[in-house]
Amino acid sequence: TLCAVEDSFLAARFSGRWEQELDRDEDGRYFINYPPELFVPLLDYLGARETEDPSRDVPLPVGPENQRPQFQAMLRYFGMLPAVSVLDAVRTPYESVVGCDH
Repeated sequence: TLCAVEDSFLAARFSGRWEQELDRDEDGRYFINYPPELFVPLLDYLGARETEDPSRDVPLPVGPENQRPQFQAMLRYFGMLPAVSVLDAVRTPYESVVGCDH
């Protein structure tokens, strides 16, 4: 499940190549430095990606309402957010990004 998004940092981290580098507790369990209320929605998403028909889109969770910035930061850290190319950014009108009313 942790490797469901192939090009993510999370998948790379748990691919087996970095086994000796992973943080573990005294019982050998992997240590994820995020609280369960942030990580569990991501884990649910990864499980859905793994079991859903590949032709169907599984939307990213938005995370807990009171911790959206932290949730987004975690998604960025693990490489879960879709990449935005420079060309896509250039094509986006400034007004649609900042919500200007003229």
